[in-house]
Amino acid sequence: MIFFPDEVERGLQGIFPYKKITINGYEIYYFEGMCPYFWNGICRLYATEYMPLDCQLYSITPISKKDYIIDENCVFQEKIRKDKGHIKRCLKKINGIPEEFLKIYGEL
Repeated sequence: MIFFPDEVERGLQGIFPYKKITINGYEIYYFEGMCPYFWNGICRLYATEYMPLDCQLYSITPISKKDYIIDENCVFQEKIRKDKGHIKRCLKKINGIPEEFLKIYGEL
């Protein structure tokens, strides 16, 4: 899970055991492994202000403001491919994120 720049500004990464790397001048905060807020198939952060955008977007990974990748491991990938409204809403959520950050995000 990657934390987007506005989430880092709000300190959201601080509620997860995060790591930090620098790529092309961007400090990338991320979490890897099993989420401590996901238990028995339920996200305890769902629909709260603490639910990271990366989780909200899943299974879509934006690589630009208009282009995206759908996670091939997602069991709902075919349904998501057909739901253009869902894809449009996800891309709208990344509207204020710099293209350079999205490119890095898509490569990770």
